[in-house]
Amino acid sequence: MPTAHQHGPQCGHKKIPHGNHTDYLNDEGLLDCANGQHPVAISENNPDKCKPLASSKHVHDDGCGHAKVMHGNHLDYLVDGRLEHPHGDHIDDHGQLEVEKDSQEQTGGDPRKGPQPLSI
Repeated sequence: MPTAHQHGPQCGHKKIPHGNHTDYLNDEGLLDCANGQHPVAISENNPDKCKPLASSKHVHDDGCGHAKVMHGNHLDYLVDGRLEHPHGDHIDDHGQLEVEKDSQEQTGGDPRKGPQPLSI
């Protein structure tokens, strides 16, 4: 019988500070915490308004390589710490999402594979 995934410093999921605790971004784009799963809330810091990025030719989809993030009732993508939302012929900026870095991420490694050498 498989064991349930246990979030922690080396589990491989992105860590998102949330109030007085840390949430983990799971593979479905939801935040996992002690109180269950939830999306990133619509807020002043993370609005859901149409705010086109200056230029973006990138197409977000399941295979684009960016983490999916549920934001309110829609799907955004996490790109360099910002939430990007595909919207018609452009991408909207839905604000900064603070993501904690762990030691493997800072040194260029995949936390699921252990420390990796830096590419210079």
